[in-house]
Amino acid sequence: EFDDDGYRRRLSGDDYEGCTRYLMWAAYIDPYYEGGGLAEYQFYNRWNDTWTSYCDDEDVCRYMDCHLDDTHFKLLGFFKHYDYDDWMEQLFKHEGICIWTEDEYEFMQDAREELPQGCGETEYYDEDENPFYVGLLPQGGGDIGVEIFVDELCMQPYSGEMNTTEIIESMVGNDSGDDDGMDVGDFFEAFNSAHSIFKICQPCIAYSLENMYDDDGWEQFDCNDDAGYTNVNQCMKFSTHAVILPAKISDVVMANQQGTINNLNINVLTSSISGYSDTAPVPLTWTDPN
Repeated sequence: EFDDDGYRRRLSGDDYEGCTRYLMWAAYIDPYYEGGGLAEYQFYNRWNDTWTSYCDDEDVCRYMDCHLDDTHFKLLGFFKHYDYDDWMEQLFKHEGICIWTEDEYEFMQDAREELPQGCGETEYYDEDENPFYVGLLPQGGGDIGVEIFVDELCMQPYSGEMNTTEIIESMVGNDSGDDDGMDVGDFFEAFNSAHSIFKICQPCIAYSLENMYDDDGWEQFDCNDDAGYTNVNQCMKFSTHAVILPAKISDVVMANQQGTINNLNINVLTSSISGYSDTAPVPLTWTDPN
């Protein structure tokens, strides 16, 4: 079992009390994989809502999506990060650069630097001269937004009559590639739209559908990323360049109850956690037959 509160105190050096927001993701495995790389899969095209096959053999061609009700993918585990900017940095520069458009990548790199890091006190005050705090607000289906809070843990959103939109817009959306700044609604619509490509399962190995073949005609799908690597293992980067913890059963159940998790097959989760303590890491739905 993992001591989340102890970890949080060591990370911040304070006597933290209360809840901690984590960014959470899941890893899956394809037990039917035959070693053919991406040439065994169909990939979702978010621009026209269709699937495109890159398969050499259509008889073994499968959807690259672990969220389908009839998916063949098996759960390896849920993982969580307190410092979500570290996670985003690794994801964006190693894989985002190869699956987003050039404009999307430039926007997302600028945008992540504008997001609140944790819960921060602002220079603004409510009607009673109490300070406002700003932090990310998880939203449905894995989207994010930003909110003004009245407490230093960013647990209680402001519900008074003051218009807080201008406060938010003064901190978010001004350095996202547009000289005139962006309306905060447009900012998060663009951010969540670009990030939605990761709500469809993506391989741990970075790839580019634009670079299907090398100079000799062999299928490669090479992703030459922004850090000088080719086809880097994205999941490895999460563990070596960002602080990562196994998510507990209670983490996943809470996120599902909040509606802030993406396409969780709750029936699969319920069957896999039966008999386990809620403080235990989420058990696997796959075991190595060897």
